[in-house]
Amino acid sequence: MYKLFKAELSKYIQEIKCYYPDQIVSIVVTVLTSICFLVINNRNSAEVYIGFVYWYLLNSVISEASVSISSEKQMGILDQLILKPFPFEQLIIVRTIVWLLINLVKVIIVFSILFTLLQIHIEFNIQYLFIFLISACGMFGFTLLLVGLTLKYTKTASFESIISYSLLLLTGAVLPTDLMPSWLIDMGSFLPISKGIFLSRQLSIGFSVSITDYTILILQSFIFICIGYGVFLLIYKSSKKSGIDRRY
Repeated sequence: MYKLFKAELSKYIQEIKCYYPDQIVSIVVTVLTSICFLVINNRNSAEVYIGFVYWYLLNSVISEASVSISSEKQMGILDQLILKPFPFEQLIIVRTIVWLLINLVKVIIVFSILFTLLQIHIEFNIQYLFIFLISACGMFGFTLLLVGLTLKYTKTASFESIISYSLLLLTGAVLPTDLMPSWLIDMGSFLPISKGIFLSRQLSIGFSVSITDYTILILQSFIFICIGYGVFLLIYKSSKKSGIDRRY
């Protein structure tokens, strides 16, 4: 597993080095878009930034996963990977972890720039890290779910933007919950990222996070990991029998 992780991480780092202008453009565009949205709407607060950090990471990973799997599927590369000596599901899990780590670095760069330009100050609390890591496990499960769907339905990648911006709305990442209809809040409450955003915002305004809150967050993330892995494994086993459908 470690050798596979090291190989995948090295491969993606090399890709970033080769196409670094694309990465720079992506970071600059994200920074400018964020500034326009947050400043023009007079929402220059720590609470908004916390929500945006969570959503941006999930959005980046979803985009990376769906586009990567979709392109490899159409080129026939996935069929070759299934024949490798290591389990294919292990490769997908390792890749998902690598996507999370690489995009986490991008998030840190983007928001370091935003914090410097807009002079946002958030007091460090170790609980932010705990909440974020637990929520990231839920993101991992959600990504596995989309990877599984992309294996079965190539067009899933085409709806990546719709999925990402729907999550932006459902999680309340940038829109205050008091401006959202109750049914939308209820839908978003089942997502671990929503709970993670809520708890982090509670910390930012001085409230404490209880053991019950942590338990609910852990349970939500665990459920998403089980669902994501279950769907992926089911589709993967089906694909091994019938072959991967590369039709777009």
